[in-house]
Amino acid sequence: MNLGLKSLFIILLAVCACSQNTNPVIVDNNFINPDSPENMIVIRPNGLDFVKRGSKFPINYIVPQSAETISIKLYERNSFVYTIVNSTYNDGLFKWAVPNELEVSVNYVLKLYNAATGEYIGNSMSFRIVR
Repeated sequence: MNLGLKSLFIILLAVCACSQNTNPVIVDNNFINPDSPENMIVIRPNGLDFVKRGSKFPINYIVPQSAETISIKLYERNSFVYTIVNSTYNDGLFKWAVPNELEVSVNYVLKLYNAATGEYIGNSMSFRIVR
């Protein structure tokens, strides 16, 4: 079956909405167990997103349920920019108030950490921030 890019993202967003389910979910025709530590996915932002300064942008992710709370940090290339949130419940969605002060760039990455332990969980694909 050949899915268009828009269809694929709709499927991925639907999967993210089910991230609290401990049953396996399907991503790209593969079964993913959200409780497995190696299964961390940041669905949005992704390489196709244009994140607008001053906007509210949904960060969608699937993180193992063993991390009850997560921390989300913004990096440009490998340089830390700021902590988006120190601790938020691991429910698959965080609404990010994107600061106006961020530099326009195509090299931003989100890094997610277990808020309780500080353990690195994973990161997003590179994405861009625009005016």
